[in-house]
Amino acid sequence: MSHFYMIMRSMNSLLLFAAKEMCANRCPEKKPALSAAAALRWAGAIIVTGVSIAYLATLFDAEAFIAGFAAMNLWVLVFGLSGVIILNWVLRGLRWYALNRDSNPEYSLERAYCDNAVAQAVAEVTPSQSGEAIKIVLAARKFPGTSPSFTAAFAVERAMDGSLYAAMAFAGLIFAPVLSAQLDWWAMLGILALGGALCAAFFAWWIRKRQIPKYIQQVLAALATLEPMVLVTSIVLTVLQVATIILLWWWSFMIAGVEVSLVMTIFLIPVSMMAGIISFLPGGLGASDVSLVALLVLNGTSPEAALLAAAVLRLTSIYVAVLGGAHYMLRFFLVRRSA
Repeated sequence: MSHFYMIMRSMNSLLLFAAKEMCANRCPEKKPALSAAAALRWAGAIIVTGVSIAYLATLFDAEAFIAGFAAMNLWVLVFGLSGVIILNWVLRGLRWYALNRDSNPEYSLERAYCDNAVAQAVAEVTPSQSGEAIKIVLAARKFPGTSPSFTAAFAVERAMDGSLYAAMAFAGLIFAPVLSAQLDWWAMLGILALGGALCAAFFAWWIRKRQIPKYIQQVLAALATLEPMVLVTSIVLTVLQVATIILLWWWSFMIAGVEVSLVMTIFLIPVSMMAGIISFLPGGLGASDVSLVALLVLNGTSPEAALLAAAVLRLTSIYVAVLGGAHYMLRFFLVRRSA
């Protein structure tokens, strides 16, 4: 499972690596999207993470892990979780369409889903998940119908997602007494310390890069251009979209045989995501998964079940990024041949 997962992540990384390099060649006036040093760092991150996960897998009871996987309802795993993922992407595309349609009446729903798929796929292999790399990709594509307000829409989308995940993390801390009923106090303090350290490290990096004022200005400027109804619609779609993620995680835990409360699930999502973001690895490669396994073990879950839950989560969601990367590469080659 872990080896298959790493192969999937590596496939998407290679797809988007090649795509960004071609975009840099087509846009000589732009700064190269990926340097040789960054490419080596990414390759090293993939190798180190793969070896680490393979080594961690040897520490667990392989028979218990295989038995847990065999006991899962594969029909629910394939159709149930895939249905939730598809619903999540439908909501993402609708939000993208609403944000871009406001300033570009000719922007189509098909264009929205295509652009959103590309944006999410590129974000998977962009350590900072910045809008600049995605903007370079879209500019290089030169597809008709690309919204000129893409940067503004991206800023608003990230702000909405970030605000909701921050609220989820805060809610988890507020409901610490509820969580403490499942954990001993040392485990509870460990989780709180980890969450606090991750948040502190992230904001320290943000302040050092002087990104906070610039980011806030971008978001405020983008919000000022939106109609009130568009903003309300986007917020509602964001809440529904994040609700599908919570459902996906909670359902995955149950399928893997991990007993975790809904409150604990809401807390685990932003904390593990934050670990991936501040790791500065492509898509948080490995960091979010390792932190998730560690938190589940602290919660009293067996190491085998914790690893199985993390594998189920990633294997049922990562194929979307792989398909997004492959879809982008195919469209890129078709446009390049017709140019």
